[in-house]
Amino acid sequence: MDKERDFINFVRRGWIEVGGARMSLVDIKGGFYGMREVLAREVGDTADDLVCHAGIQGSTSFVSSSIETKELTPDENGFISAVETYSESGFGNFQIAELFWSKGWAIIRCADSFEGWAYAANNNLQSRSKCDYTRGVLQAFMRDTHRHAQTGIEELSVVETKCIGKGDKECEFLIGVPADIEACGYEIAEPKTSIKEKLERTVALLRESNLRLMRAEMQYRAVFDNIMNPIVIVDERLSVRNCNKPAEDFLCSRRSEMAGKNISEYLPAAHGVSLDEKIQEALKADNCIDFEIEVHTCRGKTEPCKIRICPIHAGLTIEFQKLSEAEG
Repeated sequence: MDKERDFINFVRRGWIEVGGARMSLVDIKGGFYGMREVLAREVGDTADDLVCHAGIQGSTSFVSSSIETKELTPDENGFISAVETYSESGFGNFQIAELFWSKGWAIIRCADSFEGWAYAANNNLQSRSKCDYTRGVLQAFMRDTHRHAQTGIEELSVVETKCIGKGDKECEFLIGVPADIEACGYEIAEPKTSIKEKLERTVALLRESNLRLMRAEMQYRAVFDNIMNPIVIVDERLSVRNCNKPAEDFLCSRRSEMAGKNISEYLPAAHGVSLDEKIQEALKADNCIDFEIEVHTCRGKTEPCKIRICPIHAGLTIEFQKLSEAEG
């Protein structure tokens, strides 16, 4: 390591470098913790993976620049120095309890890890470990020292088995290849679905749902139009919402012309009975009503009809049936 250059270097006002990587001081209890909580509210459990990924990216930059400036070496000593620097930078008093660098394995403990400490300091103990940034940092320290040493060890994971952020006395991290971690009885959590992936999945589901609705609408239209009796659907204001083809013929108007207009404009004249009054009666009773009347159709004929008016969600159905057809 180059002793002529301070590892933590105050380059100038507003510029600090650690191992050649520019860094800055952040308030842990309010700043980092507050940012983490906002992120969790916005994206849910995905925040854990995002924070861990940030730790990986930040440490990869640090390790690469430090190896380039020869302040770290791509070997076991480089890993030890990286952990030591992480501690000296204020993230916590991390101690390497066990290390087999050649196998990519380490156990690291810390009684005051900054993330877990923030949750404890804010009286917000969690049900699961919360040192996700540190998980990413330690994973990158091990992975990148091996990558620069070209050992072939690339797939590494980190599991936090204890955390002061959930009430434990210390935080404990296992670093290793997945098989070694699983052999110790710990599961490696699958990456959570990102917000982008969730949105893409939601859009795909919406498209599929829309297609199903369109098919269902087409099937409904076919069935509705093939009902022999004229049927008109109106809303609570008695504006026409829909009708079938027999209703178009019975009322001498196309559904596109009737849509949005008051049904009273199209109802045939009836002897001694007000169809408007019957509609109001059905609305008040909240039950279907049936009655028989003679109506003057739009074609100038007088025909005895059976009429059924039924309340439905936000409206009514009005069904006409010629008595001659009903008796037949």
